[in-house]
Amino acid sequence: MTEYSSNFLVEVRGFEFYVEVDAEIDTGGSNHYGSIEPEWVDCEITDIRNPRRGRNMSKRLKDYIIQAYKDYFTEAMIYDYA
Repeated sequence: MTEYSSNFLVEVRGFEFYVEVDAEIDTGGSNHYGSIEPEWVDCEITDIRNPRRGRNMSKRLKDYIIQAYKDYFTEAMIYDYA
């Protein structure tokens, strides 16, 4: 697993701000040398925080952002990582 971090602009109740998202990205499989296992990439979000203050957000705000933006975060981080 590789630790990866990226900044994203999110909107919550009309306010836009940046968040720093930490994730663990894991890759595996191979389509080379006769392997039958296809290549795969897994991205698991581990933490979200305010990059300006460098500290954690409230659990409620963090849960809301993850619920609203999880797919966007994971797809963007996998794309940037690859």
